[in-house]
Amino acid sequence: MTTHAAVAASYAHVTAPLRRLVDRFGLVTRHALVAGRPVPGWVLEALGELPELMATSDHLAGQLERRSTDLVEAAVLAHRVGQDFDAVVVDRNHQVPGAAARPGGPGLGARPAGPRPAPGTGRPARASG
Repeated sequence: MTTHAAVAASYAHVTAPLRRLVDRFGLVTRHALVAGRPVPGWVLEALGELPELMATSDHLAGQLERRSTDLVEAAVLAHRVGQDFDAVVVDRNHQVPGAAARPGGPGLGARPAGPRPAPGTGRPARASG
């Protein structure tokens, strides 16, 4: 067990157990160890499957987050379809050719045609539907 200097006691860090399945396993394991009890059998039995479960869960969560963001961005730009505006590249997306653009307002994802511009690059953009 790790001792945390600021807490001056044994310490284990896990994050939001309602969001990440692996954190639930960490919390249950830690609770059992601190209480001097054996780790529950269901935890031990599932540990071998946990990496694959987490990879699948993370993949699905990422898809949902990207699709949700795309939907909100489409709604925000719906009234600007066909309009040109100035945009600044704020990040490169290495999974999909393109970049995120910030058209003088909230950051919105965009996939510009052509080569990936460097962050900080200004370029015209057109909202298309």
